[in-house]
Amino acid sequence: NASKTASQDAMLKRQLELQKQYKEEVDRAAREAAKLKKTQGPKPAAAESALTAEQKEELRLQKKLRECQDLERQVHEGKPLVANQQEKLARKAELEEKLKEVRKQMGKEEVEERQEEEVVAVPTPAAPAPEVAKAPPVKPQ
Repeated sequence: NASKTASQDAMLKRQLELQKQYKEEVDRAAREAAKLKKTQGPKPAAAESALTAEQKEELRLQKKLRECQDLERQVHEGKPLVANQQEKLARKAELEEKLKEVRKQMGKEEVEERQEEEVVAVPTPAAPAPEVAKAPPVKPQ
């Protein structure tokens, strides 16, 4: 019975030592983290956009118009469009008008005129090259 108590006491003593070591390690890590945080300074705030609301709207509309061009390309290639894609493509003229309005507000009339001159043509698929008949190999004599 006495040996059982001594062994339990030894186990408890070892457990207490391990708990003390663990607590010391946690405290040390917390102090190091706090010290590191002080040296790094405060975290910078999220970068605010330098773009105006009109510029953001212009970019948004340009993106939608690029998507419309992709849909037109798909139609040209013979791929069917689902309902929401057809609706987006049907709004292309409306998007172009909104883009014109935004550019006018920004004073970009001349940019708009240049872009209208540079009409983006939908590429047509290239026809396969015709096969050229090859002459039979010449046999040496």
